[in-house]
Amino acid sequence: MARGTFTADRLVSFQFYGCGGEGVPGFLCGGLAKREVTLTPEGTSVELPATPWVDCLIGDKLPSPPRIASAATRRWMISR
Repeated sequence: MARGTFTADRLVSFQFYGCGGEGVPGFLCGGLAKREVTLTPEGTSVELPATPWVDCLIGDKLPSPPRIASAATRRWMISR
C-alpha cells in the first residue's frame, strides 16, 4: 500500500450501461470507464503508468453484467 498522486492521461474506453431502472431515478447512469493514468508515490520522483477501471452499476440496466462487474470495483493495473 502506498500514498501519492495520479495524473489522468486519457480515457481508453467507456461502455455505457444505461440510466435509471426500476426504483432508480432516470438521471443516475452507469458504465465502465477505463483510463490511463500516471501514479507518483509520495516522497519519490517515480512515475508508474496504470490503467484503473471504474465500474458503476445502476438499477436493472445490466441483464447480464460483465464478468468483472460488481457494486463497487476499484482496480489498478500497473504496467511496466
